[in-house]
Amino acid sequence: MIDLLPFIRRTIAVTGSLFLLMQAGFAAESHIVSPAELHQRLTGQAAARRAQEARIQGFLATPGVAKTLRTAHIDAAQVSQAVSTLDDQEVAELAARVDSVNRDIAAGALSNEQITYILIALCTAVIVLILVH
Repeated sequence: MIDLLPFIRRTIAVTGSLFLLMQAGFAAESHIVSPAELHQRLTGQAAARRAQEARIQGFLATPGVAKTLRTAHIDAAQVSQAVSTLDDQEVAELAARVDSVNRDIAAGALSNEQITYILIALCTAVIVLILVH
């Protein structure tokens, strides 16, 4: 007489193992980012950086800023070029500062002297960040 118990045990063990491996495979696949989603995220981040850089460059190109930089003997072209060498976080922080200054200027909350000091500080920050890299 043939003993079927070991055969049944092996069959159950193999089937259970395969089932667990399949479950692990499906769970791992759910964490994988699709190439299309990755491309979309990278494109979005690049567009956000370009928009932030454009806001900074637009701010640096305004007549008041240009005049203040000339008065402080800071080369506006050098500062403008330096912006493109900053990393994403630095660009985001600088863009946030520029937005804050623009809001304060538009609200009339700053005097000309305060604006001058802020502009010099922003441009100096850009130059220092470049020198640190």
